[in-house]
Amino acid sequence: MPGTEFQTEVMGAEAATRPMKPITAAPSDPAASTADTLASRIHDALDGTPYRTVAKLGEGGMGDVLLAEHRKLGTAVAIKLIRLAYDDDASDAPSVDPQRLERARLEAQAGARIRHEHLVAVHGFDTTPAGRPYLVMEYLEGQTLHSRLVHTGGGPLPLLESIDLILQVLAGLAAVHAAGLVHRDLKPSNLFLAAPTKEQQARGQQRSRVKVLDFGLAKVVELATAATPEPLKYPTKAGVVLGTPRYMAPEQVGASGEVDARTDLYAVGLILYRMLCGRGPFDKARTYEEVLRAHALEEPVPPSAHLERAPGRPSLPPSLDALVLRCLAKRPADRPASAEALAEALRAVAAEARAGDIFSADFITQPMQPATSMADASCAWPPPQVAVATPAEPAPSTRVTPTTIALVVLAAIVFGVVMGLTVLWLSGGGGSA
Repeated sequence: MPGTEFQTEVMGAEAATRPMKPITAAPSDPAASTADTLASRIHDALDGTPYRTVAKLGEGGMGDVLLAEHRKLGTAVAIKLIRLAYDDDASDAPSVDPQRLERARLEAQAGARIRHEHLVAVHGFDTTPAGRPYLVMEYLEGQTLHSRLVHTGGGPLPLLESIDLILQVLAGLAAVHAAGLVHRDLKPSNLFLAAPTKEQQARGQQRSRVKVLDFGLAKVVELATAATPEPLKYPTKAGVVLGTPRYMAPEQVGASGEVDARTDLYAVGLILYRMLCGRGPFDKARTYEEVLRAHALEEPVPPSAHLERAPGRPSLPPSLDALVLRCLAKRPADRPASAEALAEALRAVAAEARAGDIFSADFITQPMQPATSMADASCAWPPPQVAVATPAEPAPSTRVTPTTIALVVLAAIVFGVVMGLTVLWLSGGGGSA
């Protein structure tokens, strides 16, 4: 869509669940070793840096995300390699778009300065000899929330698990907002569910640790603390819409485009809505324009309206319905005031659910209908149905059988005999006259 930028890169997506390839000993054959080194030098985009590529984890609007290892230490990291552009003023010389470079710099500073257990950490920011900037991030094993939802058929997730995951997201967001930033692109594929470490498992901790990813669209709204990244040197052009349509707040697509911390809380409400009932509030909207119009004008129904209460199963607490709808208020002033305020209200809902003695950790609601789609950035879905031609009625068989042939021959013989007798009779009659 003209005038619209989409940021959909993720650190690992489904590929991040695979373990890092072990470092193998050098081959005994010197020729093979030389060949491997040469191939690495030719194909590895990280050549000339302290890192070497192990595998590609994903890609997005700004570049590729790689699983890499430190050449000397052997430690695993995730690297976001910023894609080169071609500068029209420099013939075919590859370059980096200044605004893209600035966004990478801001993301690197955010991940390095705002240290929090629920934010992905950035360990470095540099440039390859080929001129490609790259971010060095902590490597995570696990899956995105998007993948978690896909594995459940689109949702819903257990109630208490949903609340727990959102509470972790809000803890990370509180640190981001305190540093004067707004994320602006929260969605299931930017929330990573990191598997517990061996040390945590040894202590009996089995719950996933949520990490908020991808600050490529973050905006500095206030120079709040020393941890605040430097604002962009090249502000976004007027009229450019930033974000993922399905998870945009009304103010992101409005004329002013002014955002604050409550913009992220709107996206949190949309994510929680999908986790609770397996669909979003505006899934009926198909096109880009319809989605943005729904955010701006349509009032969502409570999540429980999409659910069918199974026998012996409780419905969603009314207080949770009300809280989700507050997050989705059109006016930022009508939403929870902060991530901390929303977290406090969610903890009260969780306490209410546990005290009811009918909820449990594995409580899950039953969806009335499946989710329309799980594609974060797609608006033109569900995909168009492929037209299937209806088979025509089978035509009567025209196959010639031996019986048919015999009947035709017999008819011809009979016809010939009759005609011969007729001619003889007529000939005889003509002579006597």
